[in-house]
Amino acid sequence: MSLIKVEKLGAIEYLADRQHAIQVRKDTQIEDDGAPFGEPTYFRCVIMPGELSRCPDDFIRTNPDVVAICGTMHTPERISEYESFVQSQLNEQELSEHTSEE
Repeated sequence: MSLIKVEKLGAIEYLADRQHAIQVRKDTQIEDDGAPFGEPTYFRCVIMPGELSRCPDDFIRTNPDVVAICGTMHTPERISEYESFVQSQLNEQELSEHTSEE
């Protein structure tokens, strides 16, 4: 009996309508002498423009396909647009909190 853990990219999706996010799914399967053992597990990570380093999974964060897609789709312009979007959301939240305190 030889158990090994096999990790692979299960899916990479570009979500243009979600601030140009990239959603990645990692599939993990335990194998016993090359045959699946038990059910696979899945882990998903949504990567926003400029935030690949924030993905908590080393396999996804360092995968050459993920790095290449993020490098292509997360252009400096899209990173700037996303940062502006986040800042506007924070400003609205602060304004809302300040207004509700009065």
